[in-house]
Amino acid sequence: FWLKQPGKSCTHRVPAVMSLFQSAPEGVAGTPIVEFRAGRLNWDGRLVTADKKKGKVILCQGEDELMHLQWLNRETNKVDTKSHDWIIVNNAYLEKIPECKTGRAYVVRYTDCDKRVLFWMQEPDEAQDEELVAKFNSATGCSPSDRPAASSSEGTGNKANTEMIANIMSQFAQQYTGAQNRVLVQLSDVLTTEELNALVEDEAAAKELMEHLPAGQQDMASLRAAVNCPQARGCMGKLTQAMYSEQAQVLAASMGVDASAGESMEKLCKALEDKHKEGGNAGGSEDVNMG
Repeated sequence: FWLKQPGKSCTHRVPAVMSLFQSAPEGVAGTPIVEFRAGRLNWDGRLVTADKKKGKVILCQGEDELMHLQWLNRETNKVDTKSHDWIIVNNAYLEKIPECKTGRAYVVRYTDCDKRVLFWMQEPDEAQDEELVAKFNSATGCSPSDRPAASSSEGTGNKANTEMIANIMSQFAQQYTGAQNRVLVQLSDVLTTEELNALVEDEAAAKELMEHLPAGQQDMASLRAAVNCPQARGCMGKLTQAMYSEQAQVLAASMGVDASAGESMEKLCKALEDKHKEGGNAGGSEDVNMG
């Protein structure tokens, strides 16, 4: 679908695709310093409940010259500034909750009070967690070593709290393991070089694809060059990123399939396959119009 716009080569696909994702989130206090995908763990002082919504933690420098910790709902692309906006003045740090073995639970702790904000990580690559924590704490200028030593009674309470959080996350992980631990499918793993070159050798497929190459380049040599050019791989990489972004359903809809197909690469590929099977030419000239 990255070759389907008449008169344009694959090098034009990246800005066209990424233009879909330029709507600014609502309620963000200022320029983001650190941000990562994470859901909320709501804590009322006695009980922890996990929120399944897709979210993003944003640490930003506000226009009021204060540092804000915010949670953005990726499903609405909004920050609820009344309940999900916290001020940090070199007095909070991010750390993993080690007692939680079945999920990636994190807490932002304040050093001058018992306030804490809990999250469960939604970033697909766990290997980047430590780097995100380091960037967050470097930005706030605070770390676990800055927190005063707890009294024996506080220590007992903290142990009970973390054990309870671990238990909640264990139950939550059983329901959400698939989403947390799924292997991300790259578009280049689906449209491999071998698959594309085999497609080019199919006379009917090659004829259809050549119709979408620029004038003067509608020949087999140009088609082979197009499917093997580095720009094509780069476009597939950008589309993969888009598929795993908060705007995946917008991308699916722009391709003429149900927005729910944006839930995974597998669903999108199946939806596109079904679409182009219907009526033979159902998807021919009206293929993805993202230019």
